This record gives sequence, C-alpha cells and structure tokens, in this order.
Amino acid sequence: MAYPKEIYERVKQRFQDHQFDAQNERELHKREIYKRIPRLEQIDRELQKIGLNLVAKAFQAEDGEAYLKNMQQRTLTLQMEKCEIKKKNAYPQDYLD
Repeated sequence: MAYPKEIYERVKQRFQDHQFDAQNERELHKREIYKRIPRLEQIDRELQKIGLNLVAKAFQAEDGEAYLKNMQQRTLTLQMEKCEIKKKNAYPQDYLD
C-alpha cells in the first residue's frame, strides 16, 4: 500500500525536527555539565584525541597492535572515570547521549 508523498515528507520532517531537538539538548547538557565538572570535558577531549591517534597509528604496522591495546585500556579507564563522576554528581549515565 503506497502512501502519498506528502505523508512521507511530514514524517521525514518530524524525524529531522526530533533529531535537531535532541542534538540541541545534548549540546545544552554538555555545556552545563562541563561548566560544573570540567574534568568531564577533559576526559571527552582525551577520548577524541585517542580516536584520532588510533586512525593515524592504524597505518603504522610496526607498533600498531601494541598501541591499539594500550589505547583500548586508556579509553576504558577514561569511560569508567566519566561514569563515576556522573554518578557521584547525580547525573544519569545517559545524560550526554
């Protein structure tokens, strides 16, 4: 059963509106929590750097595997710290998602 194009366009627009609202809310949450707890911003920046470095190191076969294991452990440690900080400060775990 086919629906008129207008219905598809309305659904698509609602989805885009919802997505835009969710992104705005996430940005507001980030600004709020980073202001209150600067360590969370530091953790997020370090996680971003790790991601970028992983891409660069992926092309270097010499020590790529050892580096990958090291960065996986560092990422896990940072994510656990981030969870503990949010918990300690009464933020839900999905607050920045």
